[in-house]
Amino acid sequence: MKKEVFEATSLLIGTVVGAGVLGMPYVISKSGAGIGLILILVILCTVLIVNLQTGEIVLRTKERHQLSGYAGKYLGKTFKHITAGAMFIYIFGALVAYVLGEGQAFYNIFGGSKLLYSLIFFIIMTLIMYSDLGGVAKSELIMVLPMVLILILITIIAIFNIDTSNLVYNNPKNFFVPFGVILFAFLGAVSIPEVAPELKTQKKYLKRVILYSTLFVGVLYLSFAFATLGVTGKETTELATTGLGKAIGYNLNLISNLFAIFAMSTGFLALGLAVKWILVYDYGLNKKLALFLTCVPPFLVALSGLTTFTKVIGVAGAIGGGLESVIILLMYHKARKMGNRKPEYVLPYHEYLNYTLIAILVCGVVYSVYSIIRV
Repeated sequence: MKKEVFEATSLLIGTVVGAGVLGMPYVISKSGAGIGLILILVILCTVLIVNLQTGEIVLRTKERHQLSGYAGKYLGKTFKHITAGAMFIYIFGALVAYVLGEGQAFYNIFGGSKLLYSLIFFIIMTLIMYSDLGGVAKSELIMVLPMVLILILITIIAIFNIDTSNLVYNNPKNFFVPFGVILFAFLGAVSIPEVAPELKTQKKYLKRVILYSTLFVGVLYLSFAFATLGVTGKETTELATTGLGKAIGYNLNLISNLFAIFAMSTGFLALGLAVKWILVYDYGLNKKLALFLTCVPPFLVALSGLTTFTKVIGVAGAIGGGLESVIILLMYHKARKMGNRKPEYVLPYHEYLNYTLIAILVCGVVYSVYSIIRV
């Protein structure tokens, strides 16, 4: 495999694999393994198509943009702002979840105060972002292999402790409960405009990079989610590592929570720095104000007690990720007609398939909005 292809594949996998997977077993336990399997497969196929279409949009466009820029080019300014808003919802939700999750993960290892751990995490992350150590977020690329190997190790250990009776429960009334969390865990389209330039003169491999990366993450997530659910069943915890550690023992508790701590730390830095620089360069805010708006509101929401780890990533995934994906599906139709560059690959296009995927995503968004109003 060429160096550029390997690096692009690693970058895309590293962007997707993260803390979202830690919430999947819990929400699947609410609907049941069978329904969870259906949703994972449907969302995996949807995300794969969205990612491939994003790749073709990038290749059809001479200019380099982020998703909001492509939306502005092909759908107009209104959709540009909607796309930016969807990205902020997703990122804001992720930052809130990571503050909550870090407090729980440290508590699982050391005991003590979750609030204190969340506060320490918040202070350290803010100081790193204040110092402009942007290279810290880029180090995620180097850590892709260790993160993936640790997740595989946790999965293998869990598989040897599965109780199959935990996998036969289903509750159709909660069919859509896992939707937002699963979508959150799989989201990766936002990184594709950054992945494509990594291929340089090898852009013909972008389709292969997207296909292999998305399917690899799908297999990894599916294995982890059902191995965990098989061990902890209805006792599955919001942060999956908590329940696994209690069920299997201290060694797994340590390994799995270290994975959680690292995944959420790198995720917080990568997403937080992205928001900070958007506020600085796109909206003209000074660095200190941008940093304040990036870090403090998520911290206050996390400490308010109004939400939980899975609830916040579920809402962020369904609303932010759902809207973002719908816009990409609409954008693709326009890009096929309005693109100003010959792409290295062209997907077969079935308009009705795109409308079906949009309907699925809209159902997820509506359910999440309804769940907020209901609460």
